[in-house]
Amino acid sequence: MLKRAASVVFLLVGVVIGLGAFGHGSAASQVHAAIDQFPIDHHIHSTLYIVWYFVSGCMMVFGITIIWIWLRVRSGDTALLFAAIPIGILYLATGIGEIGRASCRERV
Repeated sequence: MLKRAASVVFLLVGVVIGLGAFGHGSAASQVHAAIDQFPIDHHIHSTLYIVWYFVSGCMMVFGITIIWIWLRVRSGDTALLFAAIPIGILYLATGIGEIGRASCRERV
């Protein structure tokens, strides 16, 4: 039962990360509206969008990778599980960093 629940959670994480890429990419218009009111150099402005869409692409690749690993593990091949570890570490470190940053803002 625990193995099946972990499998479902693993798949859901992949789907959420992959679909999150679309939400992240579509939020670029809100960033555009927020920064257009400031005199920002054109190169910085365009670099911001390059990085923004690159992150969306990374989220999509991470989601697809996790779903692909899930499919392989379901067929009995557990050799690819190592590929999910860096993705998990990245998201865990980012989450911990944001929690720490948010708690520092509350103290100020």
